[in-house]
Amino acid sequence: MTAQLIGADRLIRKLDSLPGKVHRKVVRQAVNKSATPLVKAARRNAPRETGLLAKSMGKKLKSYFARGVVLSVLGPRKGQGKEVTLPDGATQYRDPVKYAHLVEFGTAHSPATGFMRRAYEEQKGPAMVAMQSHIKTGIEREAAKS
Repeated sequence: MTAQLIGADRLIRKLDSLPGKVHRKVVRQAVNKSATPLVKAARRNAPRETGLLAKSMGKKLKSYFARGVVLSVLGPRKGQGKEVTLPDGATQYRDPVKYAHLVEFGTAHSPATGFMRRAYEEQKGPAMVAMQSHIKTGIEREAAKS
């Protein structure tokens, strides 16, 4: 899933006029803060057999400054696997990184839940508004420092 900040031409021009280091800092902070509601929605929407999948949801920022790209990767975090008690009382080791895609897209034996896609659809509008707001605030904050 991809989102681009389009339509905020004046804001983008101001952002582009900032020095490179400041530009990167403002954009990284805005992407980070606007991704938080998406993570929270994914946690809310995740099925709750043991709660481990919801608990493992997180975000990681990736920056490709040569191409001018900053992105946030959302999904289960590595290292969250553990022994869990299933509803029938049995215990089993589970690692959300290894089964989150099966829950999202389904298998031949279980239907797709689409919890990540639903989170994205619920939060993409508010996330874009938040990103614009954080960029504007970041530009104002950095301009005040000059």
